[in-house]
Amino acid sequence: MKLSHSLACLLLGTSALAASSAFAGTVVLNASVASAPDRDAVNGAVASFEKANPDIKVEVNFYDEESNKTAIRNWLTTSPPDIIKWYAGNKMAQFVKPGLLADVSDIWTPQVKAEFGPGMVDSISVDGKQYGMPTSYSTWAIYYRKDVFAAAGVAPFKTFDDLVASCKVFRAKGITPVALGSKAPWPLAGWFDYIDLRQNGYAFHMDLMNGKVSWTDDKVKTVFADWKKMVDANCFAENHTNLAWREGLAMMNQGQAAMMLMGNYLIDSLTPESEPVTEAMSFPTIDPTVPRAEDAPIETYHIPAKAKNIPDAKKFLAYLGQADVQMQMTQAYHILPANPKAKPPENRLLQESASLASGAQSYAQFIDRDTADAVSTIAMTGFQEFLVHPDRLGRILQNIDRAAKRAYPN
Repeated sequence: MKLSHSLACLLLGTSALAASSAFAGTVVLNASVASAPDRDAVNGAVASFEKANPDIKVEVNFYDEESNKTAIRNWLTTSPPDIIKWYAGNKMAQFVKPGLLADVSDIWTPQVKAEFGPGMVDSISVDGKQYGMPTSYSTWAIYYRKDVFAAAGVAPFKTFDDLVASCKVFRAKGITPVALGSKAPWPLAGWFDYIDLRQNGYAFHMDLMNGKVSWTDDKVKTVFADWKKMVDANCFAENHTNLAWREGLAMMNQGQAAMMLMGNYLIDSLTPESEPVTEAMSFPTIDPTVPRAEDAPIETYHIPAKAKNIPDAKKFLAYLGQADVQMQMTQAYHILPANPKAKPPENRLLQESASLASGAQSYAQFIDRDTADAVSTIAMTGFQEFLVHPDRLGRILQNIDRAAKRAYPN
């Protein structure tokens, strides 16, 4: 595969380091995978790396995502592999702060940083140093039925007020405005994330996620005030707390609902009838002065601080950063490549999603990755309760705030 000049220089440098390592020649990778195509993407990257570097063998151990979450801290503190597959943002930072991940800033040359852009670089940075390599991401957007919008006389909206107003129009036409399945409450977090990001901005959102701002802060309450406008306008599907997210999507697939806020993995669950008439749009603006941020959970690779073969592991991470390698991986597993120079898979909606996400100043990782698990679990349950009983907001925010104070005592 053809290398960019900056990455080619980097690989030459790490090759020299590898030659002096007593452990050169073998790299152990522990990779979590969500599906068979995800496994194929990892195996394909390993095979092409070994072909380009015949003196290095990559030994891969696959784990399902939940097993990986359970075991990873034990690996990092005892006898770690050379590389782990993990996540960006707070999920990464929780291992950086106690010194469990290696600083790989040397593979992030100015040219590589420029290639990826500030949003992606920030996602794997702590205190100005880099600790991983982003390879892919899934972005969130509002997916909508353009035929349903046209039939109701509703145009794609750019402001939150227009979104709320559209709900009233759809209801008058007998159409459910927003398809939703919140039996498992995590889809609701997308609504909270985006209203907060569009209203208060990324810096405030991350301060909230990291326990630096109270969940009872007035700015948090304004997020729920806007969210309640949607509740009052009857935007959301009835009985959504009894539906799984794909059951909610079925309403849109059948033309009974107009839109759905979801990650781009929704695309694979569209029916042959609904896919051609489905489009994607960005979450609408609330405060036009707030720089744009997107929910875009990023998958990343990292080197444990106690890894035995750090030089060759860095060489592999640099390889994974190449645009052509990421194109190869996302052709096997249809998500979006993290390197903006990598062309997304040949899928109309996926490419539209990539275009919508590109150029954001910042990328949030979704609440279950940006804050402590104990906080996100209570928060998402609280979101579910709020949509059914908005009058309970005060108690809901106090419950989340207590969890945040326990998770972030300082």
